[in-house]
Amino acid sequence: MCGEDLAWYYCAESQTLTVSGTGAMNAYTDSSYEGTRVTTAPWWQYYQTMKTLVIENGVTSIGSDAFYRCTGLTSVILSNSVASVDNAAFYGCTGLTKVYYDGKSTEYGEITVGANNPAWTNATVYYPTESGTCGGNVTWRYYFSGGTLIISGTGAMSHYSYSRYSSDADVTTAPWKLYYRSMKTVIVNSGVTRIGYCAFYGCTGLKSVTIGNSVTSIGRYAFYGCTGLTSVTVPKSVTNIDWKAFEDCTGLTSVRICDLAAWGSIEFSNREANPLYYAKNLLLNDAAITGDVVIPDGVTRIGSYAFYGCTGLTSVTI
Repeated sequence: MCGEDLAWYYCAESQTLTVSGTGAMNAYTDSSYEGTRVTTAPWWQYYQTMKTLVIENGVTSIGSDAFYRCTGLTSVILSNSVASVDNAAFYGCTGLTKVYYDGKSTEYGEITVGANNPAWTNATVYYPTESGTCGGNVTWRYYFSGGTLIISGTGAMSHYSYSRYSSDADVTTAPWKLYYRSMKTVIVNSGVTRIGYCAFYGCTGLKSVTIGNSVTSIGRYAFYGCTGLTSVTVPKSVTNIDWKAFEDCTGLTSVRICDLAAWGSIEFSNREANPLYYAKNLLLNDAAITGDVVIPDGVTRIGSYAFYGCTGLTSVTI
């Protein structure tokens, strides 16, 4: 807990901290850790690895010193329910450059910001260009100036197909199809359980995808033809990746995971369903898998195509 009715969750694969619930966040202080002063908030141990902070709807404040010297933090996804950012909440967050705000600029201007928050006040704020629904309880927001699509909510994303959008391009029929070239980043927040069929089909501008640790399936052709995609983070919650989900993603160079047993258990429908087919490099906790790989105790099976294309792998110990 980080407030009377607030909870937090850290996803190691996506390096994302999510705060959810209702009400105000607790106030914290800072203390010394290995010669560096950092926050005393319960997520303090992630002060260097945390890259994205998600403040969900219902949270009304960000407590003092809550992210003090979280030097790895680069972006914040902020709900318009937040009314105050308290003293030194983001002091020393030298990497923070982007705030994606779920509201209007006039609403953002009404947020009370306490002292000693230079990183926060100097960050670039992005406002949604367009938004809508993409599932029963799933919504989307697109930030054109940042080239970022954020998928939020709970439950499954809708399925889509593809169609000829211009004289030379087949693209998704999803509601963000107009941005298939300008979209650079996709963030699927925790709570979403499925990425639908053809969701990002033909989105050639897409460079990186971060998937929250609640998604269990990635639909067929979901990222088909995303030739600009260079990296994808797959959480341990994923159990199924459907037919040709990553086909023609020729620009992929890395796949990030943090649980080898979970990765080996994924059901890949075919080799092009596995992003490793093109990426070649599988990163476990940010370290490339090379040489011998030891399969953890308790693993009873390794799925088809699990390590297909992993060129650094030379042997497996079971």
